[in-house]
Amino acid sequence: LIATRAIEGGGFLAAVLAIPRLLRAVTAVKDRDTVLALWGAYMPVGSVIMMVAGPHLMAQGWQALWIVNGIAALAYAAVVAFMRLPDETQPAGVLRTVMPNIKAALGAPGPILLALAFGIYTFQYAAMANLLPTLLVERLGLSIAAAGTISAITVAANAVGNVFAGALLRFGAPFWAIAA
Repeated sequence: LIATRAIEGGGFLAAVLAIPRLLRAVTAVKDRDTVLALWGAYMPVGSVIMMVAGPHLMAQGWQALWIVNGIAALAYAAVVAFMRLPDETQPAGVLRTVMPNIKAALGAPGPILLALAFGIYTFQYAAMANLLPTLLVERLGLSIAAAGTISAITVAANAVGNVFAGALLRFGAPFWAIAA
């Protein structure tokens, strides 16, 4: 079970890291900020869907939840398999510039501060999203469905924030102000 979870995690990471590149390839330059902001909402939107639908699917047994998730994954795989992507070639010398770019980023305070800010935010978000349903059920005595709905509303705020940030970028707001 642990080995399959590690394989699942590797697949998840591969998809999460590859999809922004795919989106950049199929999106017009003027729409990239909006599309990438929408992509940034995938996790909270998926969490909201599962928090609301999960208890209802679980009423049919855990197999129903897994079957619905499997069908959704296969549907997305089919969509991606039939996408036509433009051919892009890497500019000459790209590999030679990677290490100097990494050294420059690690030597500058901006990227480090941004990484720390997102790390702290991610820690807080993960703690809230993962613990809130349990606290609502165990401490307040809510049903699993009610706790899922309340938690979903809370998590949905994250998706709204991501989409709103994309809109602000599209209207010319500076990135540093949105991150702050």
